[in-house]
Amino acid sequence: MPQKPPGPFSDQEREDILHAMMRHNAISRKDAEKLYDGNPQGRRNPLLERQWVQHLVYSCRQICKRKNDGFCESIFFIKLYGAVTELLERFSRSANAHPNAPAQSLVYRFFAGNREVFEACRALRESLSEDERVCLTMLRHIQAHVYQHGFELQVRRGDANKNRLGGVKKDTMVPLVGRHVDVEEAHRILDEMCRLHGPDGEQLGMFFATKVAPDVLRLWKAMEALAKLRVEDEAATQALMARRAVRT
Repeated sequence: MPQKPPGPFSDQEREDILHAMMRHNAISRKDAEKLYDGNPQGRRNPLLERQWVQHLVYSCRQICKRKNDGFCESIFFIKLYGAVTELLERFSRSANAHPNAPAQSLVYRFFAGNREVFEACRALRESLSEDERVCLTMLRHIQAHVYQHGFELQVRRGDANKNRLGGVKKDTMVPLVGRHVDVEEAHRILDEMCRLHGPDGEQLGMFFATKVAPDVLRLWKAMEALAKLRVEDEAATQALMARRAVRT
C-alpha cells in the first residue's frame, strides 16, 4: 500500500497539531486527521486570502492617489470589511497555537506567520472607531446589495393561533461592534459621516482609505511573508521526500 507523502511538519509536530485540534474543538482523532490531511480548502484558501488582500491594497492605493475610476470604492469597502471580519476570525484560530514550539521549527514559523496576519487584521479593525465600524458595515452592504434589508425596519409576524402579537424589528446585529444597533442609529451615523466627509462614495472612500492605509500595508507585508514561508515549507517538504526516496 503506497505511503502518504510527508506533510510540511514532522511526525511530532503533526501529533501536536492533531491533539490541539481535538482539545479545542472536542472532536475525535479521526475527524482531526480528516481536517488536517484531506481538507481541499486548505489548498485553495491561501490563494484566495492573498488575492483578497491584494485587491484591498490596490483599491486603497488608487483611492489615496486619487486615481479612482469610479469602481474602486466598491472593491475597497467590500475587501476592507472582509479583512476586519472573516480574515481576522480565521487567523485568530492559530494566532496563539503552539507558543512553546522550538523557535526554528516549521510549525513555529508557520503559526508565527499566521499570528502576524492576525495582528495586522486586528490593528486594522482597531484603527476604526465604533461609529466608523457601523458606517463601514453599512457601506459594505450598500456596495454588495441593491437593498439593505438588514438596515431596514422589519415586520416580526405574530401568530393568531398562539395569541402572539407581532411587531417591528428595529435593530440589526453588527458584528464589528459586537452588539445590536438600532436601525435609526445606524442611518444617523451614516448621515453624519456623509455630512462630515461628503455625501458620495468617493469622498467616504478617501476618508477610510487614508485612515487605514498604514495598516493595510502592514497586512499585505504579513500576507506576503506568510506566502513566502509556505513556498519555503513546500520546498523543504519536496527535499525531504527526495531524501526519503533515495534511502528507499
